[in-house]
Amino acid sequence: MEIEKKRIPRRRYFIKKRFQSYFILRFSMWVFFSTLLLGAILFYTAESGTTIFFKDFRLQILPTNEYLLSSLTSGLLISITVTLVFCFIIGLLYSHRISGPMYRFEKIFCNLENGKLKQPVKLRSYDEWQETASRLDKALTSLCHKMNELNGSFHDLKKVVDVRSQPEISKKIDQCQKSIEQFYF
Repeated sequence: MEIEKKRIPRRRYFIKKRFQSYFILRFSMWVFFSTLLLGAILFYTAESGTTIFFKDFRLQILPTNEYLLSSLTSGLLISITVTLVFCFIIGLLYSHRISGPMYRFEKIFCNLENGKLKQPVKLRSYDEWQETASRLDKALTSLCHKMNELNGSFHDLKKVVDVRSQPEISKKIDQCQKSIEQFYF
């Protein structure tokens, strides 16, 4: 009895490591500093108040910022740690949606440099840059169609031009047709 193995797609979340690392670092820095700013604002606004509380069956009076300092510090440390972990995960997943299409576009442009015009521009359904990919795909399709028409026109022109009576023109037509045929479409 043959057991079918489910093909698990390979996941590589760091596609463009430098871009993704900077993206995650910047995103995390914003969250880190905004959390610190929130803590500083809370500490500063509590500076003018007084808090009355019971500790060890004794009534104590302290400035509110001194009373909140220990709990505010531990709360901020926990908050910063948890949010930075979530920032890393969310930043990695979101940067993956951006860097995947960037990588694909680089491959397409590399193929264009080598003359390969006919290539599908496909992105994953959850990736960013869907509209750009669609426009690039339409542009490449249009370019391939126009190159096919141009190649056909050169074939027709070659049939019309008499090779024996006008060898220079025929030679130029052949050169142009070879230039066009360097592209893959």
